Order: sequence, then structure tokens, then C-alpha cells
Amino acid sequence: MAQKIPFNVIKSLPKAELHCHLDGSISAKTIIELAKEHPTFDEAELKKLISVDETCESLIEYLRGFDITGSVLQKPFAITRAVYEVCKDACADGIRYIEIRFSPVLHLKSGLSMGGVMEAAVEGLVMSELRLPIIAKLIVCGLRSLDPKVTESIAEIAWRYKDRGVVGFDLAGGPEQISSKHHREAFSIVHNKLINCTLHSGEASGWQSVQDALQYCGAHRIGHGCHLIQNDDLRKYVVDRGVTIESCVTSNIHTKAVSNFDDHPIRQFFDEGIVIVPCTDNRTVSDCTLSGEYDLIQEKYKFSVENMVRMIDYGWKSTFLGVKKKRRLRAEMLKEIVTKLNKANIDVSSIINHPYYDDVGLDFKQIISGESIPYWRLNHTNPPITKELIKRLPKADLNVRLGSGYNIEQLWKYYSSLPKDDRVYPLKSVEELKIASYDVARDIMERVLQTKEQIEDAVDSVFSQAVSDGVTYVEIVLRPKAHTLRDLKEKDVLDIVESRVSKNNGSNKNCKAALVLYANPRLDDPTQFKDLSEVVVGCIQSGKSNIVGFGVYGEEELDASNYKYFLSTFEYLKKHRVNVSIASGSHSSESIISAVHMGGGRRLSGAFKMHENPTLMNYLANHRIPVEIGPTAKYDKSTSKVQKHFSPIRLFIDNGVPIVICSFKSVLDDRSRVDVLQEVVDTCALSIRELYELLGEGFKSNFQSHSERQVLHQKYLDSASNLLEKEGFQFYRKNTFFS
Repeated sequence: MAQKIPFNVIKSLPKAELHCHLDGSISAKTIIELAKEHPTFDEAELKKLISVDETCESLIEYLRGFDITGSVLQKPFAITRAVYEVCKDACADGIRYIEIRFSPVLHLKSGLSMGGVMEAAVEGLVMSELRLPIIAKLIVCGLRSLDPKVTESIAEIAWRYKDRGVVGFDLAGGPEQISSKHHREAFSIVHNKLINCTLHSGEASGWQSVQDALQYCGAHRIGHGCHLIQNDDLRKYVVDRGVTIESCVTSNIHTKAVSNFDDHPIRQFFDEGIVIVPCTDNRTVSDCTLSGEYDLIQEKYKFSVENMVRMIDYGWKSTFLGVKKKRRLRAEMLKEIVTKLNKANIDVSSIINHPYYDDVGLDFKQIISGESIPYWRLNHTNPPITKELIKRLPKADLNVRLGSGYNIEQLWKYYSSLPKDDRVYPLKSVEELKIASYDVARDIMERVLQTKEQIEDAVDSVFSQAVSDGVTYVEIVLRPKAHTLRDLKEKDVLDIVESRVSKNNGSNKNCKAALVLYANPRLDDPTQFKDLSEVVVGCIQSGKSNIVGFGVYGEEELDASNYKYFLSTFEYLKKHRVNVSIASGSHSSESIISAVHMGGGRRLSGAFKMHENPTLMNYLANHRIPVEIGPTAKYDKSTSKVQKHFSPIRLFIDNGVPIVICSFKSVLDDRSRVDVLQEVVDTCALSIRELYELLGEGFKSNFQSHSERQVLHQKYLDSASNLLEKEGFQFYRKNTFFS
């Protein structure tokens, strides 16, 4: 029989509560003490009025008790006390971190302003963190049933408290049939202020409400999400993006989001790779505790010890805290969890040996043995990081242009063979081409790649150069229209490249490639953007294409004022869940925010100016939005002033931003990818652990499916580990925390 964690042990484990409504979690005792007028002052009788059980027939019946709880939360002292006592009750249940959500507009009946409500709630947080062993934060809720303009007002007040405890914005309340897209302007407000977002979706309505929350409101987490079970493709997307589901099993039974425990999808969601975090929703109304929820799902859905620990860790991993604080908390909490389980004679081998925990920074075996020896106390010095080592390590390059494998002589050969009218630059020799500008060389490259033979040669050169540099996965970025200056049509270009990539993928064991089709904001109008997006969607849906995403690249970046012309394209791509990479942040950090939230950027290219905005760096790190970057001329120009003081790339890495070093190779730049990486290692003073993680990022951040990314990343880990251990490297796999 599989081992279980006893309830008393579950209760003692440090947990994070991510979905807890203030007005649904205030105790009956507190309600009585706050109320001057009430149907009854008998605690047991009052509990019957505000709490429900499995016989509850609907969400409407479930919400009945909120009229009572809300009636006593109309004064500042009452709100402050409620926040504090919810935190106090949480501590008694082993909760060390809690996000309490509430809507300020529900607390205005006695004349309070929304600001007054916020002040009272924040006061409760301050009391809690001073008096209790807990970290407490607030999530502010808009309500579906209200006029969207009211939701915008709530959003405006919410972000102004982000430095005083507000970490998120939510859309709650019924009916879910009112689509969240009607409230999208409120979410635009908070996104522009870098506030995290979670939405009630897929509870009282179908999977479309989850789609709307992701597509129109940019949800980072989903509250409930039960009806995701209705759409296989949407679930795969949720897995792919790492969207957390706040699962409230007991509440879902009470509201009839699911009819009974056997029909709840939590087990299936977990097994499919969705990040599932058990939550209470409303402790008082559902008469439940977080420890009780973990105990319940362990019993009913046969979760193993490792499964239980992973869901607890999912809770810590999914908090709306800063990425660095979160990483430390995960390490501390997992150390405590494993220690307590071991002392309770519960077998923890499934945790110790599970690859999921490799990135936490703990040596569980040493923790259990009590003989933990930090790596800095061991007498071992790693060998130097050499260019030869970098060349031999597996690498991924996620932004490779056709022709990037050419040398200058090959480019001149093709250019000089063009008809005279097509040679628009008065260059007479390869020497003159060598001293030409980057833009001239790139324009010439596109002008020469106009025949089937030249394009095939360019694809072949991408593969051969990648193999030479030790690159095992590349994403070739292609703008088909750039190769139609002569006789080829865009479809011809795409067919040629697709066929050649497939041929190389089939014959080349050392490197695989995928395609990202891109549009250029300076050269392509909104109609051309949309046409290309439809090609991408059609190819991806066919299941027979090498195309994995859509890109927006070019000398001119889109800013907030220009996105309105292309919004139909970006909404179309979001609807069809297409991966998008957008060049942004060369001139200002504001364009980065627009790229993420208006463009739906899954990856960013460049993003040089994010060093000007530490909050933005943390936001990108927290939501794992990778950045394609490299020490190019454009990078140097954009960051020249700050490079006098420190390396921006080093700063991004230190702040936890997922960085993918790309070569962005030009024929005028004779550096190989190995040279580029060596420069990054030297200027950033990277350790072998940091280089190991940096190279691995390309295998985690590509546009393949979640399952394929896992395969690619594991192959990287195995190959890189074997090489490094043979070369005498140690302590390269984990960031060991001081303890």
C-alpha cells in the first residue's frame, strides 16, 4: 500500500495559500463580535447560515452567506481585524504565505472610500507580518457583474498599492457567462503597471471563459479552471505556458462546478503536467482548511508523497512574490518539509531522486544525513572555461537568419552575379563590401537569396555552421516576402525552405531546426501582418510543418501607439495560441511592456533597456518571459553608457531573467557563436554553473511543444553533464544556498 502523509504532519508542513477570499474566510465568531444587528448571535446557528456542504445546489446558493459576512466588513477596524484574523487562522493551519483577495467596492456601504478600504486592509497585513510567522499579501478583485468602468476604477486604486502589499488583480463574481473580455481595459491598466493577474474562470462557465481570461486579460493564474477538462488543446496550452490553476476542490463541489468528487479533474490535470495548487477559496463558507484540502485530495485521488510535496512546492513557486525571494522561500520550505517527513518516518526517496527538484538548490541527501557541507568549504577548484569547452557543450540558437552561415566571399560571389539593375550598391570588390555597413550587407544578403538554389544553399549553410559551432537546435527566422524580388512567390519561398529544412532534419543527426516566420513593422503593413499570421496558423494546425511561431523583427520596433494598427493580428495569434517573439526595448523599456501584453510576446528579442526598470526585470523573471540577446553592435549602441559600469547581460542573469544568447550573426561579423559565448563568459564573469544554466535556457525557451522541450532539455542536461564531469567540473548543476 502506498504511504500517506498523516493529517497532523500535513498540518505542520509550511504551505502557501493562493486563493482565499476575505469575506468568505472570516470566522463566525468574528462576525458575531463585529455585528450589532444580526439574525442570530449563536455561533453554531450563524455557521449554518453562512456555511454550506455537499448538498448545496448552485453557486447562487453558495454565495448566500456572503451577504452576512459582507455586512460586518464596512468599517475600517472590521476590515483590518478580518485580514489579521484570516492570517492568524492560516498560521494555525501551517500556512506561511497567503494571498487574501477582496473587492473594495463591496465595503463602501458605510461611507468608506475605496482608498479607505485599501488602507484598512493594508493595516491588517502590517499587523499580521509584525505579529505572526506569515507573509501576507493582497489580491484586489474586480467583479464581472459590475460596469467595466467600475472595474477600471478598482484597477486604478489597486496598482497604487503595489508597494504596500498588493501583488495581484482578479476578476471574480458571477455570472461567468459575462466574458472577462468586457473588462479587458482594467487588465490593460494593471498590466502596464506590472501587476500580476489571476482570473476566476472555468468554474460556473465552460472552457471559453478560461480562453478569454488568457487571450484578453493576460492571466498568469486561473482560479478554479475545472472546465478546462472540456478542451484538450487549451489544456496543452496551459501546460506549455506554465499557467497555474488554483484548484479549490471542496468549493467546486459546493458550487456545483463539478457534480461530485469523482468527477473533479484535479488528478488528470496534475498527471498532464498542469501546475496545480490546492486552495480553500472560502474557509468559512466551505468549512474547510488548506491542510484538510491536501488530506482530502491525497485520500480521494491517490496522490503519492512526492505528488503532495510537489503541489505544496507549486504553491510556493506560483506566489506573486519577486523571483529571487520566491526561490529562497522554496529552498527553505522544501528543506523543512523533507526534514519533517523524514522525522515522521515517511519515505522521501521519491523526492530526493526526482528531477523536478534539481533547480531548487538543495542537496536533500546531505540534509537528511545531517552532514550538509556547502560547496565553498570543499577543497575543489573547477578547471577554467575555455573556448574549446564552450564549443563542445551543446547549444541552441533561437534567432538564426538565412544566410547567417555565409562568409563575406560567398556573399560577394552571389551579389556580383546579379543582373546589373539588381546591384543597387556601387560596390566593385569584396574589399568594399567588407567595409560596408551592417544594413547594406543585410540588404544585399536578402537581395541575393532570390532563387531556389540560393535559398537551399542558405538553409544548408545554417545547418553546417551550427554543427561547426556545436549547436544542436536552431530556430530559423524567415520573412518570405524578402525573397520575392525576382520570380518567386511567398508560397514558393516557404515551400523551398520547408522542404530543405525537412531534408536536413532527416539527414543531420547533430542538429535540428524549426522555423519562425516574421514580419517587419517598417516594411509590412497591417494587412501583410495578418496574411502572414494566417499562414503560420494554417501551417501549425496542419501538423506537418516545421513552423513553430511568429516573429516581429526589424530596425523599427512597435511602441504602444503603433500596436493599435496590428491588434487584429495579435488577437488572432492569441486566439490560436501561437508562440510569438517580438523585438522590443532597444530604445525604451515601455515597448517591452507593450510587446508582452498587447503583442502577446512569449519571447522578447533585444530588450536592452529593461535594465532601466528593475520592476520590469522582476516581472519578466517571475513569469519566465525569455529574452533573445547577444553582444551585437545594436546591443553595444543601446547600452554603451551602462556598459561603462557593468554588463547589462550580467544584470539580467542576476535578476533571474531567462536569457538566451543568440548570435544574430552577420556576414560582416566573423565571430562564431563560440566567440560570442566566450565574450559573454568573460564580460559577465560567469561560473561554470551559470554557463550551464545559460546554455540550458535555449532548450527550455524554444517554441516547441512542452513535451518536446522537455526532451530537448533533458538531452542537453545529460550531454553537458557527461562532458563536464569528464573534464573535472563539479558543483555545476545547482545554486547551493547558504544555510
